[in-house]
Amino acid sequence: DKLWVMELPSGAPRRLTRSPHETGEHSPVWSPDGRYIAYITWTEQGGDIYRIAPTGGTPERLTRQAALYTDVNYTPNGQRIVAYKAPRQPRLEEGFLYGRELVWLPAAGGPTTSVAPVGNVGFPHFTRDDNERIYFAQAGGLVSIRFDGTDRKQHVRVTGNPDYRLAGAPSNASEILISPDGERALAEVNNNIFVVDVPVLGGQTPTVSVANP
Repeated sequence: DKLWVMELPSGAPRRLTRSPHETGEHSPVWSPDGRYIAYITWTEQGGDIYRIAPTGGTPERLTRQAALYTDVNYTPNGQRIVAYKAPRQPRLEEGFLYGRELVWLPAAGGPTTSVAPVGNVGFPHFTRDDNERIYFAQAGGLVSIRFDGTDRKQHVRVTGNPDYRLAGAPSNASEILISPDGERALAEVNNNIFVVDVPVLGGQTPTVSVANP
């Protein structure tokens, strides 16, 4: 679990970091301008969010408090980073993510600011031109929220074939990612990938079934 880069199409893989063996490095993501790669570390003492130049050098610690961070991503303008944050102790003792919340911090580093508590949710992401709404999948639906935790919207629900574990109810999408233009979404349902339209909001949240397409 270390960070590597490679020049396409046929360069040699090159390790970027020099962290100790016991430090895991996860979830790397490019900054929009390509100047940095942000990533997450993890040890039994907790983890942090770091960034490093793709040419290498000394990583910069961006977070100010060790915790269990997951799913780091940049806003389109590159000014903020979003991630999920949870206490380290429940993960170490029980393997669960209690107290998980969506947070943001300045891209250059600083304290994290809580957006909202979350449970089992998908990757936080954005449309191309909107730096104010964070999108993620939750309970089979595509949800968005502002950075201050307000104006929560559910844009579409995606379901699949009946699931015997749910007493025959349709299975929910496990991940939904909105397209850069905000008009479509990728949905993972029963280990298959589908493209669905994202309707303009108004009234009840629409449900799209991909059963037997």
